[in-house]
Amino acid sequence: MVGATLAVLPLALGGPYMAALRIASESMLRRQVLLKDMPSLIQLGAATTIISEKTGTLTQNGMSASHAVCEFQLRPVDKYLQRDEPGFVPNNKSFECLQCCVALCVNARFSVFDQSHSHPLEEQDYEQHFHYVPHDQSGHPVSWSVIQARSTDPNVVDLTPQADEVLRWRNPDTGFRPYQDGNATEGGLMRMSESWLAQLSPSFDEVGLEDSGSRVVKYRKAWNFLGQMPFMSSTKLKISVHDVPSADNPDCRGERQRLLGSAGVPEEDTEEFVVLMMMGAQERVADMCVSALVDGKQVDPRVYHSLRRGELETGADPVSYTHLTLPTKRIV
Repeated sequence: MVGATLAVLPLALGGPYMAALRIASESMLRRQVLLKDMPSLIQLGAATTIISEKTGTLTQNGMSASHAVCEFQLRPVDKYLQRDEPGFVPNNKSFECLQCCVALCVNARFSVFDQSHSHPLEEQDYEQHFHYVPHDQSGHPVSWSVIQARSTDPNVVDLTPQADEVLRWRNPDTGFRPYQDGNATEGGLMRMSESWLAQLSPSFDEVGLEDSGSRVVKYRKAWNFLGQMPFMSSTKLKISVHDVPSADNPDCRGERQRLLGSAGVPEEDTEEFVVLMMMGAQERVADMCVSALVDGKQVDPRVYHSLRRGELETGADPVSYTHLTLPTKRIV
């Protein structure tokens, strides 16, 4: 009957089409499958293989930095990828400047504890939602009963370490640490910077609750934040302005020298400087650049081609960075 109707009047296709979708959706509903979009039934009918994956089995529900383009070279920055491919050599001045831009431009920071715990606090809340906690001399987290006895308020957890304790993350792998105050991209870039700072200076290993247990947060404090232009979809850019650490700062002396050297300023210059860090879409950042860094020094402006190489070889749309260093006396 339906076939005869369509042959005579093709415009009648709408009715049988919707009826077929309804019958199919009711059939799936009986199998405990609820459809949110009816046309998806057509796509499902054309599928030959369905592969499903639960977050946490193969993926971590997070983003991470895999490669970087520096000195016109595409190299892995992920420690697992570096097992098969060589990464950037230690103390590469240009790569150090890139890492400095990454650390200062992102706003994300690790979350010491989650807000989604119950009230009053229970032992399972302490174990599941508090990530940066005191550890005893054997390397194990201090038990809930001991932590609970340190506070008279049942809704307050005192994480201050005692004389024989040290603050550590429950999970040493930064890839599994929750973060806040930033999007997924910034979270992935922050994790890369955290690994880089572990090799930069031993002083950044001494972090506490005031640093959110993060080397990146402590590093940012050395570069006094002055202001920023938040990322906007219209400009595809984000700008962050900081004071360059003074020459007598022991933790960032090498950082200051590298940054001044990249700007063509004598490394021994003791004048006060500010630095403008920019991150954004590779084509927008490339348009702002007049030179690139090789061995920490400015060279010919092939920046755009370098950035495009990162896009073409990885198949991704990379986040790009640049910086401008100025003496404070030039700023009005």
